Amino acid sequence: MFEVWAMAAMTKSFSASCSCGGTGPDAVRQPAAHAGLLLEELLLLLGVRLLGGVTFMDAKLDKAENSRTGERFDGNRVPGVPDVAVSLYGEYDTPWIENLTLTGRLVYTGSTYYDQKNTQKVSDWTRVDLGARYSFEREGGKPVEVRATVQNVFDENYWASSARGFLAAGAPRTFMVSTAFEF
Repeated sequence: MFEVWAMAAMTKSFSASCSCGGTGPDAVRQPAAHAGLLLEELLLLLGVRLLGGVTFMDAKLDKAENSRTGERFDGNRVPGVPDVAVSLYGEYDTPWIENLTLTGRLVYTGSTYYDQKNTQKVSDWTRVDLGARYSFEREGGKPVEVRATVQNVFDENYWASSARGFLAAGAPRTFMVSTAFEF
């Protein structure tokens, strides 16, 4: 059994009402105000879009036992589950070249344990991806999009996963180019 805490940033202010106590003529309607940052409008004016999340977890083993030896692991961290995970993605529409968008992603995963005994620790890791996309129309008004991305820009060595009793190596620096178009 484990508990999960997640934190997210709001980018708009809004208000809503909720229907509490049932539906129909006897329903009680209560206003609910939610305050957030008015950041989205500013970023959109600047041609920036951001998306991301942060997760905090306190995943602990409960009623975990080695069936051969009877050794118990209650209270130890769950193998393969980090305490912290962060994923941030952004896009920027360049003002100097119309239809050119620069992209970037940052992924961070906190350290984990490989085993239920919590004796084999897997280091935390950070990966940075950068890219660009250019959109235009070909004859007949058909849209075309060309994308180029470099994943793991700094060529970091890391274990992308340490769950279910095996380690999965993260990919080295990877270059990708693709095109999408309509007929």
